[in-house]
Amino acid sequence: MKFRKIAAVLMVATMTASPLTAFAADSATGSGTIEGYVVEAAFSVVLPTTTGASLAFVLDPQALLAVSNDTDYGSEAAGSIIFTSTKSTSSPVIYATNKSSYPVVLAVDVKLTNDTTNPVTFVTDKTKVNEAKSSALNVFFAAVPEVKYTTVSTYTTSVPSTKVALPVDPTTLGSKLAFSVDGSKTNYEITYVDPDYLYTPVTSPTWDSVGFTLTGSCNKDANWDAYNTANGALSCEVAWTMTKPDANSTITPYAIETVPVADDAYGLVDLVTVTPTAPAIATVTYPLTATTAVAVPVTLGLGTKAATGIASVTYNDGTVQTVAPADYTFAGNDLTFKPAYVDTLIAASVATRAYTVTFNDTAATAVVVTLTYSAPIAEVLPSIATTTYAIDAATAKVITVALGAGTGTATGIESIKIGSTALTPTTDYTISGTTLTLTAAYVNAQIAATDKASRTLAVTFNNTAKTVVNLTITYTAPVVNRVGGVTPTAVTFSKASGATVAIDLGAGTGVVTGITAVATVVSGVDYPWTVTTAYTFSGTTLTLKAAAPINTLAVAVTRDIKVTFNNGTTDTFTVTIAN
Repeated sequence: MKFRKIAAVLMVATMTASPLTAFAADSATGSGTIEGYVVEAAFSVVLPTTTGASLAFVLDPQALLAVSNDTDYGSEAAGSIIFTSTKSTSSPVIYATNKSSYPVVLAVDVKLTNDTTNPVTFVTDKTKVNEAKSSALNVFFAAVPEVKYTTVSTYTTSVPSTKVALPVDPTTLGSKLAFSVDGSKTNYEITYVDPDYLYTPVTSPTWDSVGFTLTGSCNKDANWDAYNTANGALSCEVAWTMTKPDANSTITPYAIETVPVADDAYGLVDLVTVTPTAPAIATVTYPLTATTAVAVPVTLGLGTKAATGIASVTYNDGTVQTVAPADYTFAGNDLTFKPAYVDTLIAASVATRAYTVTFNDTAATAVVVTLTYSAPIAEVLPSIATTTYAIDAATAKVITVALGAGTGTATGIESIKIGSTALTPTTDYTISGTTLTLTAAYVNAQIAATDKASRTLAVTFNNTAKTVVNLTITYTAPVVNRVGGVTPTAVTFSKASGATVAIDLGAGTGVVTGITAVATVVSGVDYPWTVTTAYTFSGTTLTLKAAAPINTLAVAVTRDIKVTFNNGTTDTFTVTIAN
């Protein structure tokens, strides 16, 4: 096993004192100098003196050492990794002591070197070393933090029953632990050793120390014969350093595994080095709403470029104006413009204003944030202007809807129902923007129904008020075309009362709505009648009056009468004169 150590360093800052000299004359002037200044910061650490031999280990998948002639071995279970210096499953505790006047971080780096001929498989979960009787040559290694001690002499203090092991990662074959080791300013005092002032330890100081052990296990169910025959071997390198975090480092709770509450007192930490970043504001435009605060999330930055707060908030309306601290707050990571300040902007009809937010970092980082205001839109509920629609076979019905405005706005349709029966979206209807479409398939289904003359559809919009608009769809079966004409072919004309003739108005393209001429036909020549005097037409009845020209004919005489309709068609019937 290889190991590395980093030598202890002691740094003590001193300054030399200067004497005070006075000058005499007719008047006296005294000049002063500083007696001196001692920087009260000392860095001194004691690193472990562990040797590679004390960390040597043996894989014992069959618990052979427990039945060997060496009675110093205990009854370790099969699959143990035994450290020969302790003859147990844990290495000796490797301690480091901080004799500085401030906290330092002990970083432990464990790296494994696999056997190149007969490699093993490293796992990070001790419970999976023997999982499902795996035949793999599984090995688990971990670094385990020990108790944080006060004074080196108390190393015999018992180890807590619950400890957190950081497994060696099988990808990087590495494991890292970091501990916060307290320093003590009370262990130092300023002394004078002519001619210097010194910052030196007090008599019989007590120092803080921390430690760690190595532990592990191997697969007791695997066949290790080939590995044994080939004299397979692993190696483990452990390196440790103690450092003072710089301005761009933070000590945060250890986060690679969950640390039990009981271990919090033992100083488990994670040393994170950050890249210095300036303060920033990601979102820089915010709308204003009456009586409502505007919260602007900010990032204060990291490391030497970080800010701790906001120095000022200003705007320029021709001259630079500073927003009063009473009009905003800054807490945590939020700059908040107060509701009362927001209301003053709205009352002053400020549509948009750019604010310069200046942080209190060394660079005085400034970010522009814009507040905007738009007057609320009056509530307009959704509606449908045309509410009655005729439908035709195999043709989708397109309906234009209005989605409303302001607080009444809808974004679509929540449901369409006929009574309690809901139409199926997509199948029966679609909505896109302001266009509601009843599908051709739905239209055909309504025409095929027995009560197809009319349907009332309750359209419910998805606005807050759930506005309902009733639509009516109607269907009229198509008319078969029939040319209008005179129904009877022969009529009896009374000289005393005339006659009435039934008229068929026709249908479709042949429909008629009026008569433009009536005439007597003699030898192919038309002799027109005078409307009103000789005939009238109303509804579906043509009335031949007694004063018609044929009144002068003898009884029993017949004549052909031609009727011309207002669609241009004609029809003829025969009248017989009667007394």
